[in-house]
Amino acid sequence: MTRQKMYGKMRRVRRIFGLNEIYLSTGAILGRRNGFDFRVLTEHYNAFHCDGFEFMMFRDSYDSYARIPEWLRACRSRGIRIAAFHADKHIGDLLSDPDELSLSAALALFEKNCEYAAAFGADRVIVHCWGVPDSDKNAPMLYERIGLMLEIAAQYSVEMLIEGIFCTQKSPLFHMKKLAVMYDTLGFTLDTRCAQFHRELYTMLDDKELWPDRIRHVHIGDYSGGRCDWSKIYPIYQPGAGDINWLLVFDRLRANGYTGALTLEAPAVHAKGVDVVQLNTSLDYLRAGMADQLGELPPDKAGLRHKGTVELETERLRLRRFIFEDYIPMFERWSGTEEAARFGQLLRHKTPAKAKFQVQRWITSYREDSFYAWAVEEKATGRLIGYIVGKELSNRFKTLGIMFALEQPARHKGYMTEALKRVFAFLFEEVNFWKIYAHVDVEDTAALSLMRSVGMTYESTSSDKTLHGDGKWFYPYFFSIIQPEWETKEKQAASLPANPSIPLLSQDS
Repeated sequence: MTRQKMYGKMRRVRRIFGLNEIYLSTGAILGRRNGFDFRVLTEHYNAFHCDGFEFMMFRDSYDSYARIPEWLRACRSRGIRIAAFHADKHIGDLLSDPDELSLSAALALFEKNCEYAAAFGADRVIVHCWGVPDSDKNAPMLYERIGLMLEIAAQYSVEMLIEGIFCTQKSPLFHMKKLAVMYDTLGFTLDTRCAQFHRELYTMLDDKELWPDRIRHVHIGDYSGGRCDWSKIYPIYQPGAGDINWLLVFDRLRANGYTGALTLEAPAVHAKGVDVVQLNTSLDYLRAGMADQLGELPPDKAGLRHKGTVELETERLRLRRFIFEDYIPMFERWSGTEEAARFGQLLRHKTPAKAKFQVQRWITSYREDSFYAWAVEEKATGRLIGYIVGKELSNRFKTLGIMFALEQPARHKGYMTEALKRVFAFLFEEVNFWKIYAHVDVEDTAALSLMRSVGMTYESTSSDKTLHGDGKWFYPYFFSIIQPEWETKEKQAASLPANPSIPLLSQDS
């Protein structure tokens, strides 16, 4: 069986079972360094481990438009599958210009691109709807103009997908959510590099308004740099060569039920052609990631494998990320109560607005894969009953402090013991922390008992005062557990002798 027939058979199987197709952008194999030599595609298309190609429409300066008929014949005669069509980026430049002549030029150019997309047999056209120099400065104007483009795409029976690209005013997620309200059927392309640039990749992956219906295509490229660091948008790194946590990305895509295609955009062009081995390594990596066959990524410099606040489960509990609506039950059940003022490790929330602000801060922090904050939910009822939040993380020493709280009706049932043990297993075994610690008030007898029940060891009474939820200072007991102790203490926690200076109690929080 030839490679072409083999991949054709694999594509049919993936379509039947709803598996993700993996495409390769022609922008990843054609560039200035190889003179945009289209023969790289027509003579070597069988060498790439992809299910098809996404045709990148280059600017007029590369004579692309004049050569489209030639390239179209070459693809048809060889059976090269162009599954998606990336419209000329200059459309976004023109569309974001308020001048009416620019609008006319943008629509004419977009129509030409839709015509080519249909001729190549692509079922979708991916488009930038803002560009240089105005970017998203005139967002309401852009939103209205997008309606005109949808009408054009419909005339050529291709689906228009707006790509979430770099913005100077807001962010891709902001515009996607606005447009999703305006246009019921509009779809989007998630660009992982742009989303990471804006530090909203993980937030976007968790946005229930966009998944699974609105995000219909994914562009893959890695990013290495700070938030909105324009000096770092190039080069486009291969997946795994930048800052993105790809295990987390693949996990979220699978959890969202995403069955659409992924296009590798990271280039591997050199003067003599293209680095086929490098591209196939990345293509195979994407396929394995979406099939949950990657295993572990190498740890960071400190030896940690940060994964962010992933959803965890126990027999009776679900540990999930906070959502905006959680602030109301959080305030009513613990953060706004008198007991929160007595023993709480967060300042007591005197109004729902304070709780709202806290939840918003946590949700924003989920953008970082080194932030850990779980809402504790009872499986049987779906009721929010508490939280476990990390603090004072040290990558250098591989340590993490924890704070926790549980509403009064859920106490004395072993819930927090169950939740903390699951969190410890995740932090020690999967993230590779060396030490986890907690500060407990000497008068908080339930929390003292809890520390013993989860296998934590009393180290000392801190010489530094800690602030209570009511604003009063106290000297806390310091408890900790280190990674080598974890497996042993998990099995032996119930029979460990207590430190004689620590009260031995029978009930946990």
